[in-house]
Amino acid sequence: MAIISGITKSIYTGNGTATDPYIISTATQFVAMQNAIRDGNAFRGKYFLQTADLNLNYCADYQPMLEGTFSGTYNGNGYVIKVKTDPVSTASYAPPFFWYVDGVIVNTGFDVDIRGSVETSYGICRKFTSGGKMLNCYIVGKIIGNRLLLDPVDSIFSIDTLLYSNLIC
Repeated sequence: MAIISGITKSIYTGNGTATDPYIISTATQFVAMQNAIRDGNAFRGKYFLQTADLNLNYCADYQPMLEGTFSGTYNGNGYVIKVKTDPVSTASYAPPFFWYVDGVIVNTGFDVDIRGSVETSYGICRKFTSGGKMLNCYIVGKIIGNRLLLDPVDSIFSIDTLLYSNLIC
């Protein structure tokens, strides 16, 4: 089993290229990508393609993101990533999917129930930086916290094309 920059190659099919992207078909694979990002792999120039709806709550290793930058391209392929955070958890303020994004997130649906019990709740990510983009995505659900960060350059609203939002803040 080969290790590629903090990620076990055998967990994915594909080579991470535009024509042969890493395939994400399970929550475990998505969480492995998150863990590699936490460990310093930004996946700059790498491509991911989601091929099924994912529910992160059924993945025992899932933790909200508290660090790391994603610099690749994540194509949700029209599928949804779903998560409900634990309002008792001290990590429930963290964005559930990404921390910093200077890559591209496209064609992805996000179904969120984020309930922060500490001072701040974030949405999809902490911040889009240096050209990070979200295109052709949608968000449904709730984000509840003592203080919501919804600055135009932060969190869920730093997107180029939002198809629709049924979001209660």
